[in-house]
Amino acid sequence: MRAFYASLLISAASLAALNQVPALAQTEGSTPPFTLAISVNLHNPSQDEPGDKTVDVRSGVSVRIRKTNITDQEIPKPGPENGPFGCLFDIRDGGGNPTPPRKRSSGSLVGGGGPAPILGTKDTVLQPGESISYFAPVSEWYDLSKPGIYTIQVSQHVSSDPNSAVVKSNKVTVTVTP
Repeated sequence: MRAFYASLLISAASLAALNQVPALAQTEGSTPPFTLAISVNLHNPSQDEPGDKTVDVRSGVSVRIRKTNITDQEIPKPGPENGPFGCLFDIRDGGGNPTPPRKRSSGSLVGGGGPAPILGTKDTVLQPGESISYFAPVSEWYDLSKPGIYTIQVSQHVSSDPNSAVVKSNKVTVTVTP
């Protein structure tokens, strides 16, 4: 009887493993069409400030996202994700827990700013070797109100296929002080 239950348990575990959805993996083995790099912006949003930063809880945290086309073809400027700039944001506290979105009365995470690109024109694509930078006021979108250490990383799928490879940025660390 014990052998029967053991074999039943092993069969159930095997079936569960087969039905697992694979985690999003960074592109490996093949060259992605673009790179993503982020940096923390403290003083001047038009300048990259490399390295990890310490900020006062009242100051807010912002990052600059730079997407660079590394192919010899045009690629879309925004990624296919529904997040700001077509990016998925992964913001975690010092314990590795995801940071929740900030509660908002209305609206979405995407902030306004500048004229909208005209579909069907070169406004929506990056030329080979071209980069675009976005300024993301992360602490307006995510709850970074508690002092502590946070890591920030962004990613994008390489196509609109949800099973396509994912390009991830570098991680930056921000220490929020009281």
